[in-house]
This record gives sequence, C-alpha cells and structure tokens, in this order.
Amino acid sequence: MNPRGIPIAQIESTLEGDPKFLRLVRALPGAAYYTALGVYTSIALRAWATASREVDADLFELLPAESVDALKAVGLLDEGGALPVAVFDRWPGSVLRLRQADADRKRGTPKVSAGVQRKPTDSNVEERRVEESRETEGSTIVSPSGALAAFGDSAASRNDRQWVEYVVEHGVSSRDRLTRVAEFYAARFGRPLPPDRFPRLAKAVTAHPGGLPGLMADLSEAALRGVAGDPLDWIAGKLRRSGGRQAQGITQPGGYDAVARSGD
Repeated sequence: MNPRGIPIAQIESTLEGDPKFLRLVRALPGAAYYTALGVYTSIALRAWATASREVDADLFELLPAESVDALKAVGLLDEGGALPVAVFDRWPGSVLRLRQADADRKRGTPKVSAGVQRKPTDSNVEERRVEESRETEGSTIVSPSGALAAFGDSAASRNDRQWVEYVVEHGVSSRDRLTRVAEFYAARFGRPLPPDRFPRLAKAVTAHPGGLPGLMADLSEAALRGVAGDPLDWIAGKLRRSGGRQAQGITQPGGYDAVARSGD
C-alpha cells in the first residue's frame, strides 16, 4: 500500500528498460527471474508504505535467499537487502521532501482571524482562475536573464525541498513563479533554459498531473539520469508511458487547452 496521496505514476514503470533488470534477466531462468521480481516489488512497495528503507526482519526471513542474492548481485538491493540509498531518495524520498515542503509552507501561512469571513463566490473564483491563466500565458515571453539571476553557488546548493519552497512561495505571481522554475532548471542542468523553451515550460507547469512539485521532481530526475536533449521531451514520454493525457499539453502546441476543455 502506498502512502496516501502519492500518484502511482511516480513509481518507475519501465523496469524492462533498466540495465540492472536486463542483467537480472540474463542471470536467471524465467521462473527464477519472476520470483526475484516479486521479491524486489515486495521490498520496494514496503519502502513506499513505511517511508523507510528499513527491511522488516520477519518479512526478510520469508523471502527466498537466492532471489535476494541475485538482486544484490546486479545492484537492485544493497548488501543489507534494502533499496539503495539513491533509489529510495529518487522515489519515496522525493515525495517525502515535497510533502514536508508543502507542510512547512502551510505552517507558515497566516491563519484566518476569528469571526465571520466572506465566502468567495463562484464568479470570484472563476475570475482569479482566468487571471492566473492569463498571467501564465503572458509569462511565456519572460526574458531568460531573470532565470539566471539566482544561478550561482547559492542556487546550485539548494536541495529539492528548498527549491519547492522557493517556487511555491505565497504571493508570487504566475510570471515570477515561471521564472523561478527556469532558475531551478538552470541550477539542475548547469545551463539556462533556451528562450524558445519558455512557452513550452509554461504549458508543462499547467499540464503536469503533479503540478509544480511533480514537474520539478521529474526535472530533477531527468538531471540525475543525465537525459540527453530536451528534458521536457523525456517527461512527456514518461507521462505517455503511464497513460496520462496530460502529456499532450507538453508535446502539442495548445495541447493543454484541448485537454482542459475535454475535462470541463
């Protein structure tokens, strides 16, 4: 069972493309491979459910030793039989950091004072939504010079949690928020976002099923994997593999508008 609120698409779903699994296929006959795959899945899902790399001793005793040894041999498990630190940090760890950043942000939000508060009407909510949408569209012409303002030692040293806090800071306009995402891109990839990619980044911010935190987590993963070419292409491919319609918003001009209309 996954921790409540974690999208299933955030779990790596392309195991057959992982070199470690390809080595496992070559090392084990069919039945033994699927047994080892089941063992790995059990350990990985338990890490998600408990938000910990620790392997329960009672569970470990029930696992076939030969399967565990094979997984260790190809690097899918560490010597203790747990997920490697880098793998845990990339998947459950990244979600935990984003959750913590969101919780910290909410704790820092001023509480509504006691008394009768005016409930916003549907029309007010719709006006704000339209205004934010226009700001996002307008932000596609932001100069990349702003995205480089924080590109340096201080920006490069921020961890994912600090970046999320910076980007989703309360009171920041959509235009400035997009510029901060571009700063994050520059810090992670070691190069500025090309000016002609700003419109596409704006669409990705709106279209990604995980919102800003989800998009930033995918950008961070793309940087860790050393993705060649445009990382937004890699993210769109990942969304397509997971069956997400939102990939259209990242790959097709005006694609998000079509997706949004179809969901109304």
